[in-house]
Amino acid sequence: LGVRNGIGYDDFMGKLEGASPNAKRVTIDVGAGLGYKVGDNPHLWYKPDTMSRVAPLIVAVLEKQDPADKTMFEANLRTFNNSLKPWFAQIAAIKKQFSGAPAAVTEPVFDYAASAAGLKIVTPYTFQSAIMGGTDPSPQDVQFQKNLFSKMSIKVFFYNQQAVAPITVQLLNLAHSNHIPVVGVYETKPLHKTYQQWMQTEMTAVQLALVKEQQAAKARPAMWPARRS
Repeated sequence: LGVRNGIGYDDFMGKLEGASPNAKRVTIDVGAGLGYKVGDNPHLWYKPDTMSRVAPLIVAVLEKQDPADKTMFEANLRTFNNSLKPWFAQIAAIKKQFSGAPAAVTEPVFDYAASAAGLKIVTPYTFQSAIMGGTDPSPQDVQFQKNLFSKMSIKVFFYNQQAVAPITVQLLNLAHSNHIPVVGVYETKPLHKTYQQWMQTEMTAVQLALVKEQQAAKARPAMWPARRS
């Protein structure tokens, strides 16, 4: 059994499978299996419903390959689905408290999760896709993105810690100088964390960042002396 992301994200999987043919192998292409197309945001593991939709596809294959263990597979599926509930609860809590809060990103790694939490990604997708593809974004997109920071138009900045470029470093510095909370996200799972721990850790960081920004926003008026008439 092989599982690939699809949507052009991991085309190397086809080469690996081709180099080691096995007539009995079944490959699940997550993108195709869930109805995505090339050009869609490929970071499917950050979309909250992805794993709960992929898991039954895996179970269906395993049950055909090993019918005697069907009961075990289905019990494990229920356990797995339950393990996602704390993450879902975090997302719902953020959406309830901060729905509509504007956010900037370096690329579309965290877009699915941020949108699920009700946050509004205001970074142009053309900027995001350029960074994701390793090309230079347009000067217009760069200026628009920088203005989000200098004008303090965003509540949080999602920074891909595994895809660093000169412009993303500039934006990180702008975020710090303008006291905009930064949440570092990962494109691949950190070592020594389960998928669930990875997702919950980052969502906890999102909630803390938004609370911090909310508290700072309330304190800002008090920093300025009252105008005299």
